[in-house]
Amino acid sequence: RRLHIRDTVFPNSEDLVYIGGQSEKGWRLIPRTMPLILTLISDLAPKGKQDGAARVYLELWFRDFGEGLVELTDQDVHAFAAGYTAAGRGARSWRECVDMLEERGFIRIAPQGSRRYGYALLIHPDKVVEQLRSKGMVPDAWYNAYQHRRAETGAIPKPQPSPPTTPPPAPPARVTAPPRPPRRVPVPPAR
Repeated sequence: RRLHIRDTVFPNSEDLVYIGGQSEKGWRLIPRTMPLILTLISDLAPKGKQDGAARVYLELWFRDFGEGLVELTDQDVHAFAAGYTAAGRGARSWRECVDMLEERGFIRIAPQGSRRYGYALLIHPDKVVEQLRSKGMVPDAWYNAYQHRRAETGAIPKPQPSPPTTPPPAPPARVTAPPRPPRRVPVPPAR
């Protein structure tokens, strides 16, 4: 259905779009909730790092090959890809954003040799959201939108209808007999 709509609205566009998948190199599956996650990161980041922290997080996701592990080989390259283009200062800003992401629980950092920033572990966004929510750091409006998007995309399974339950049998009705007329006792005839 969606391909039909695309081909109707955008004729001859098949070769113009990025489909991804196993036939094409350089693709990455990401959660459909990622725009909301980036918004949350921006909201939680300190002033001046809102957009940068979201870009750094997204850049890390695009370097993952599906194991949740990113080898941080060159801070300047990571910083540049995340939009920090100033030499020296860009890497420092990138590190500040990485630290913020780690403090909020979005990633974990491990050293490699003498480098403090050697590896990043990407934590499942749903786990991070629940952890932050338990600390009162997630606004209700954002959380409602997030849960709606998760349900919309099938990330929250639809509840299965409960099997119909038959109500317990009703106690037997108490049958009352109609009132009896007073009993007539035969009176012997008078003599």
